[in-house]
Amino acid sequence: MELRHVTGTDNHLADIISRNPAGLNASEIRNFTTANTIVVNKIDLNIDKTVYKDLGNLAQLQQTDPRIQTIRQRRDSHPTAIDGRYRLWDNTVFCRELRNASERKPVLPVCLEERAVHYAHTSLGHLGVDTCIQQIKQAYYFKNLGHKVRKYRACCDICQRVKYSNRAVTTEGRSHLMAKPDCLCAIGLFGSLPTSRSGAKYILKFLPEGPEDTSLSEDLQTKIAKAYEKMKGKINARNKKKTKGNRHWKPKLNDKALLRAQPVPDATAGVTAKFLRPYQGPYVVTKVTPPSTFELSEENAHFRGQFNKKLTKNTRRQQEVMKPQTEKKSCG
Repeated sequence: MELRHVTGTDNHLADIISRNPAGLNASEIRNFTTANTIVVNKIDLNIDKTVYKDLGNLAQLQQTDPRIQTIRQRRDSHPTAIDGRYRLWDNTVFCRELRNASERKPVLPVCLEERAVHYAHTSLGHLGVDTCIQQIKQAYYFKNLGHKVRKYRACCDICQRVKYSNRAVTTEGRSHLMAKPDCLCAIGLFGSLPTSRSGAKYILKFLPEGPEDTSLSEDLQTKIAKAYEKMKGKINARNKKKTKGNRHWKPKLNDKALLRAQPVPDATAGVTAKFLRPYQGPYVVTKVTPPSTFELSEENAHFRGQFNKKLTKNTRRQQEVMKPQTEKKSCG
């Protein structure tokens, strides 16, 4: 064997194999890229082409079909009642599927229905049901076309083996955790263990002895009862908690209201935030904009701004009703 280096421009054999020969002018390259013959691999779709011969003798096969013969007899006896849908042309029965459609199609005998569905299904490459139905409806008519095409596709071995079904299958969930101690388990690893986001690597470690079972300090029912009592206590405390009284307050014109503020503490002056008031005012409501916007002004008619109801507070406070103490008078 002799090894010899050939440059790229002189290596015509490699160019021919790659279908891009070198040393051609523009016209030769254009003629070469537009080939007249395209070679492809032949795929056997198992198409039965003998149905063409039987479709050529459609008139003779219609005479052997009992259903089509019944239609012919009804047409001869009552021509006005059935003439609107069926017509007899060239000794062949034609049918109109929709009453408003003007196109009529030949009625297919029962002996050719399954063969026609098989030819359409295989010639289209085992496509869906709708595509097969549309292909047959363009040329022929027979009763219950959709039901028969779906039934044939359900019996097609290639479609059932190759195509994926969209039906949800309920499977039994099995966890890798052990159901009880001393269970036999198997672990299969492929490659290294994963790495966390922070860069830590997981390590698989087998303990020579299992962990010891320790009894709980309290019973499970006792824990549930204590948690339930704690939850009831929080609910009762929440119900006893007094509301702020601002929920049902609806300010009106010329009413006084306080405005929530964000006081700025001054450390140099010795003023801290906890000694500052969270509300400023009172201000007078000069305008009400539904549903919850109010215009506030000072008492000297100086405009303060428009604020939401959540930032305001009622100035009226509930007066505590004190029961008068009655002095006991001594009699005697």
